[in-house]
Amino acid sequence: YGSRGVEGDFRDDNSDLGFTMGVAVGYGEGSRVVGEDLFDNGDFDKTDVNIDAGIRICGFDLYGEWYWSEVDINAISDEVAGAGKPENTGFFVSAMMNFMDDKAGAGLRYEFLEPDDGIEDLSGLDDVQAYSFVLNYFINGHYLKLQNGFTWRVITPVDNAQKDLEDFVYDL
Repeated sequence: YGSRGVEGDFRDDNSDLGFTMGVAVGYGEGSRVVGEDLFDNGDFDKTDVNIDAGIRICGFDLYGEWYWSEVDINAISDEVAGAGKPENTGFFVSAMMNFMDDKAGAGLRYEFLEPDDGIEDLSGLDDVQAYSFVLNYFINGHYLKLQNGFTWRVITPVDNAQKDLEDFVYDL
C-alpha cells in the first residue's frame, strides 16, 4: 500500500505526504548447493520474510527495511550436525533531505546484518554494520541519477580475541 506512482521519486511535488509499506514472504525447498559440502546428505527448506516502510514529506525521505531468513536442513553432514537452523537477520534505515528543487539530496544510512545465527563458526562472522553518507543528483528522478557515497563498514568476528575488521569505501 502506498503512493505507488511517486514513492521514492522526487520529480513530483513533495509538499504532500507520501507513504509506502510492503511485506513479502517466500518459501522454497532445495537440495545440495553446487560446490559446497554442507547439504551432501539431504535437502533443505528455506523461509524468507521481508518488511519495508517509507515516508516522504517536504523533501525529506525516511525509509527502512527488515529481512529474516531461515534454512531448515532436513539431513545434514557431520560438519554442521546439531547446529540447528541457520538464520540470517538484517535491517537498514536511511534518511535523505532533498534540495535544489528536488534535483539533489544528501542522505545517511545504517545497515546491520547478523549472518548464520546458529552456525556462526562456519561463517566466522558475528555481525556486519555499515554507516553511509551519500550525495545524489537526480537527472531524471531515480531512473537516472549520479550518486557519491562514503561507507564505513565494521565486521565483527565470532572470536572475541580478534579485532573488528574496518573498511572505508568511496563509491561514485
